Formats: sequence, structure tokens, C-alpha cells
Amino acid sequence: MNALKKVVATIAVLGLAVGVLVPAVLPTAAAPAAALSGSSFQAGQIISDAKFFDSDGMTYSAAESFLARVAPACGSGETCIDTFRVDTVGRAADKYCAGYAGRDGESAAKIVIKVAESCGISPKVLFVMLQKEQGLLTYKTRTANPSVNDYAYSRAMGYACPDTAACDARYFGFQNQVYSAARQMQVYTQNPDLFSYQVGTGNRISYHPYTTSCGQQTVTIRNQATANLYIYTPYVPNAAALANLSGTGDACSAYGNRNFWVYYNNWFGSPTGSSPEGRINSTVVSPGVVRLTGWALDRDTTSSIPVHVYIDGKFKYETPADVRRTDVNTAYPGVGERHGFDETLRIDSGTHEICVYGINRGEGKNALIDCRTVTTKAGSPQGKLSAVVAEPGRLRMTGWALDPDTTAAAQVRFTVDGSTVSSLAATVSRPDVAAAYPGYGASRGFSASVNRLGGTHEYCAVVTNVGFGADTTLGCRTVTSPAAATVGRINTTQTVPGGVSVTGWALSSASTKPVVLDVIVNGARVASVTASGARPDVGKVYAGYGDAHGFSTTVPVGSGTRTVCIRSGSTELACTSVVGGTGSPVGRLGSSTTGVTAGIAVNGWTLDYDTTNSIAAHVYVDRVFKGSVTADRSRPDVAAAYPGYGAAHGVVTTVPASKGAHSVCLYGINVGSGSNVLLGCKTVTVR
Repeated sequence: MNALKKVVATIAVLGLAVGVLVPAVLPTAAAPAAALSGSSFQAGQIISDAKFFDSDGMTYSAAESFLARVAPACGSGETCIDTFRVDTVGRAADKYCAGYAGRDGESAAKIVIKVAESCGISPKVLFVMLQKEQGLLTYKTRTANPSVNDYAYSRAMGYACPDTAACDARYFGFQNQVYSAARQMQVYTQNPDLFSYQVGTGNRISYHPYTTSCGQQTVTIRNQATANLYIYTPYVPNAAALANLSGTGDACSAYGNRNFWVYYNNWFGSPTGSSPEGRINSTVVSPGVVRLTGWALDRDTTSSIPVHVYIDGKFKYETPADVRRTDVNTAYPGVGERHGFDETLRIDSGTHEICVYGINRGEGKNALIDCRTVTTKAGSPQGKLSAVVAEPGRLRMTGWALDPDTTAAAQVRFTVDGSTVSSLAATVSRPDVAAAYPGYGASRGFSASVNRLGGTHEYCAVVTNVGFGADTTLGCRTVTSPAAATVGRINTTQTVPGGVSVTGWALSSASTKPVVLDVIVNGARVASVTASGARPDVGKVYAGYGDAHGFSTTVPVGSGTRTVCIRSGSTELACTSVVGGTGSPVGRLGSSTTGVTAGIAVNGWTLDYDTTNSIAAHVYVDRVFKGSVTADRSRPDVAAAYPGYGAAHGVVTTVPASKGAHSVCLYGINVGSGSNVLLGCKTVTVR
């Protein structure tokens, strides 16, 4: 289909020059039309194939932003291209386009992007065609349902509207026009032999569609995209049109292809491919880094060009695109192979946008090549100090560690009270860590044995940071250790039959085995005992040594005050003073001893240190022996005061006595060493 276009010089009426914003080190806007020179127009290559068929060269959000910039201010009741909405219909796929899924209330930006993807035509090309055909991007209307009822919207792409005949109403409607025009471009591309303008031949193209007297120009078309433009709009701008790019030429001037070239330059930069072009092929995320690969070239030179890498809008790297890429040379014959880039970028942890810009050589300008969003793994080390287990003279510190910036083993250093005492690489197998952190492997554990210092100290594990972040403390433990080679205590002493009961504990800092102790009384060794009894309290304080470090023994001490000590080898561990039994009975005449009718009721208690058995007690009245009684009545108070002797030491008896006042005395009768003991006397009155 040869669809002749109107020759109105819409550039002169609209006169727009809209730039594309890029980072500050690059040109921030395209030059306005007035800055272009008509001498730069190449009739044989109006636009490159790469730019014409770049169907994903613009995202939907970028398209919306673009329309918002170029559209006029639209008031109440008016419709502009950026506020336009229309219900779309489905289109079936065929060999030229992949079809269209209709939706209610789609915007112009959404329609263009969907058509571009379906038919393989650049959305930038479609936007430029909307402007050069009907001036639609800078147009506003108050027409209801403009897609059908407004002239410009219903004929948006000028499709099936030849200059020499009426438009075909079957193709009216905004979506219909955009889809049909884009599809037609693929019809031209896939059937080049069916159309009069072809690549590589001298094509006779008229300056004006109506006046044959204006003549023709022989144009050697260099690429299919340019051939498509001439088939769709079959005339070439003459010298007068090119001399006044923002206005009109002469009577033989026609403007469609000129305006396409001017609009594209103003909005998107050079359409001929003289500015850099390329693609990001891959972004492979590894711990701490992103490997960025792709290609970039400038058709003004066969030499490699540099590319600038921006991360989150900030310039970070410059690298030459000089890696051998035979596929690029195949796709772009004659440009050579040295146009690839392969750069490893260090990026901190999180989600980031990576953009690559090609740095221009010759005609054109710096150009955005591509952008990708990546989520990276980087930052401070991670891990955990899982356990600190005491060993004789040592501490075993275990856990895991990794640095997100690297797959190399993390370096862990161990500190005591803030000072480093040792370090190692975390290489012990930890499958649980590998499962939780895919890509880092299982060799992330550590198990370190460090010197255990005497006293109370803080032991910590710290990972040394690599790349982004800072050193990380995985955990700390406060540990109390024996301050000497052997330590011990005497906890209790108690006088018992045969001597004094002594309890306590002892351990050696060099071993978990029980310690053998000597018990010393007033400097003389009287017994030996092994500290192997259960003492959980000791095990809790001295972690790693176990509980079996208690002792309990009874030693003879004799009577009076004595010094009892425990000794390990030549080391005296602890001493205490005790009072030993006299060997003679102890006891008391009870205060409740009293006179009764014809006698005296006697009570009291007595025991002998030399035996736990009940002993005899003698009662005297007025110094006359009145009888013997066994001190075997229960006295819990005596049992509490003399642990180990029991309660059977009470005296309860009644002896006869005449009426009147009498002196009553009670004696404890000795067993073993010692002698009988007067326990007390009292004057009582017998009634």
C-alpha cells in the first residue's frame, strides 16, 4: 500500500524542541530544530534499522513521562495526548504482528508500547509518526470520544489516507491507526520485492506528490527502515525544505520525511545511528559484585568506544567496549569485533539500577545504551558465636561466619578483653549455613581453641570485613577460670563424734580429674581425701571442669581451738578455725527442775563427744547421791545444736526429798576420755 501523505509543514506550526534528560556528565537535552543543519539530512538513511525496529527502546513509564513533557497544558473538558483514554479491542496475531489484547480505558502511551512490542517497531518511531502525520502529540481537542469523532485522533497515523483520495473509514480510530501503520511497516520489511522503493538501488523519488514539474531525486536507499518511510510517505525534501527546518520551503517542498527526521532528532537524538548504540546482555550477581556484559558501538568509527556505568544515577565506572564480539560484527557488517564490555562492579547490598551510556565519537551525542535493575549481596559480615565450651586450660569457641562481599573464607579473630589472641579462616563444614545462604557454600564454620586465662574475662569472636561494611562482632562470653593451678575452699566445719566434719571443694586448672587433698590440723597432716563429690555449684562457675570436685571428711582435732587446712601438694588452698570436743560430757540442768510433793522433778540433757549413744546422768540432793538415770529422752533442740549426735539425750526423772528447801545437782557420767562433769545445780523447795 502506497499511502501518500499531506505536505503541510507542521514543523513550522508547532516548532517544538524537547530534550531527553540524562545524567549531568552527558548532554542534558537534544538540540532544537533550529540547531540542526539541513546538510546533515541523509536521504539514503533517514533512520537506522536498529533504531527503527527497537521495539523495547522505551518503557511504558518512560513513554508516559515523554508524553507528559511534550503535550500542551490541557484544561477542563479538553483532551491531550497524555490524558487521552480509549477502550481497545483485540487483534489476532499474524505473520507481521503478535496480536493485541484489548482493555478498557488504555492510554496513548500504553497503546503505543503494546503495538511496538507486538509489531517490532520502535515506540519512538510511532510517536514521531503521530506527530508528523497529525501533530497529535502537541494537539488538544474538546471533542467527545476523540478516537472516532475527532479528525486528528481518528486518522492518527494517516494510515489509508492518501493525499490523492479520501480516507478509508474502516481504519479510523486511534488504536486501529497505530496498529495498522505499525503492521504495515512489517509488511514492507518482510516483502521488500513487492514495493517500488528498495534498499541498495538508485530510487527515483519525487520532491512533491502533486507537481511532476518539481522533479525527482535519485536516492540510493541504504537500509530497510528508510525504504519503509519512503513507501509510506513517497517524497523526499528538496533543498528549500532542508534550508528552513523549522518552517516552509518553496512550492516544490514536501515535509513528511523531513519532519520525521527533525522530530526524532529533537526528541530522541540522531536517528541515523551516529550516536552510540548497544545493549546490556547480562547482569550476573555474585557475592559482593555484579558482572556486567554487553556491547556498544558508534557507527561513526570502527574503533572501540568507552562506556560510562551509572549506579542509581551516579557515575561509577568508565570502561572501554573493546572485548571481541563476533556477533556484533555479524549484525553490523564493517564495524569490527572489538565492541564488547565485560566489567565486574562492586556494589553494596540492596536493589540498584545499573545504566550504561555510550560515549559518542564524531556526529551524534552520548547515548543511554541500556539499564538493568539488580539485587546485590554485599555489606558487613554475618554469623554467630554459637558456643563457648571450657576445656582444661582452654576455651573452645565455635560458630559460623561469612562476608557477603566474597565467597572466600571469612577471617575470624578471637579477643580477650578486647585484645586479639588468635585468628583463623572459617572453613569448617556447615550445611545449615549453605542452605540459608545459597551461593556461599558450606565451608563457613569455625572451631577455635584459645588460652583460658585465670580470673573473669570477656572472650569475643570478630569477623574482619571485606569490601563494603565494617568488622562484625559475632558474640561474646564472660568466663570465670581458676586463677591458680589448683584452687579450693572449706565451706563448713562441724564438731561430730570423733572430731570435726569438714566439707568443701577443690580443682586443678590443668585437668578435670579429682584433686587429692591433705587435711592439716595445727600443722600436722591427719587425713587424706579425694575431692570427687558432686558440686554443681562449682561446675557452674568453672564451666568445662564438671561437677565432681567436692569433698566431705571427718578428722580428729582434739579439744580446744584448732586450725584446720586443706593442701594440694605443697599448696595450701584454705584454712579455718574449729573448736574440738573436750572428751568430757556436756549438758545442762534444766531450768524447769522443781520441787514436787515428796520429791524433786529433775530435767535437763547431756551427751559425751566420744559417743552418739545416750549416757548416764547422776542426781545429787544436798550433796547426797539420789540415783542414776539414762539421758535418752528426745531433745530435738540438742540434735540441732549437735549435728550427728541425734536427739536421745534428754534427762527426765523424779527423786525423793523431804519437805523444805534442798540443793539439787546433775552430773554427766563420762564415756571414754575425759571425766564426769557437773552439769548444774539449783535450790528447790519440796512441798
